[in-house]
Amino acid sequence: MEIAGISDFESLAASTNAPVFTPQTDDFGLAVHIFKMLNRGIHPYSSGELDLGIFDLDDDIPPAPSLNNCACNGRSPFVGTLVGHLIPVYALELDDFGHLMSEAFRRSLYGRAEERLDARTWARLLDLYLSETTVECPRRGHLYDASQDECPYCRGERTLLALLADC
Repeated sequence: MEIAGISDFESLAASTNAPVFTPQTDDFGLAVHIFKMLNRGIHPYSSGELDLGIFDLDDDIPPAPSLNNCACNGRSPFVGTLVGHLIPVYALELDDFGHLMSEAFRRSLYGRAEERLDARTWARLLDLYLSETTVECPRRGHLYDASQDECPYCRGERTLLALLADC
């Protein structure tokens, strides 16, 4: 039931400070899942590694901000707004997905709610991405954007293995 353009649920949510879930929040959640699916399960807001090089040994290292705080405020290491945090070395950066997909992630994860891609648009974009703009890695069979000089998944694996070997 809707009264004066406001649903009963929105009215109740506003009076109790409860979150209001809209189609745009569903679109946001879908974008987060697609990002995680294409980026080894890495969350776009909570996967930043703390850059310990910016602290003195005597400094108190601040706790990482909560996932909710980062998502609500658009703070992410992938767009350079999560100060003091780095993208994990094995992760793909937004540009590794190619222009089309990186722009879709920027709009859906870091833009205004009305700019987010809906499920139908994501389905068409993923179909286009997988059928026309990706190539298959000859070494491991990964699919990655053809604009990249090398497979970003293999590059991340090599970097991670090198770090583990140094431990």
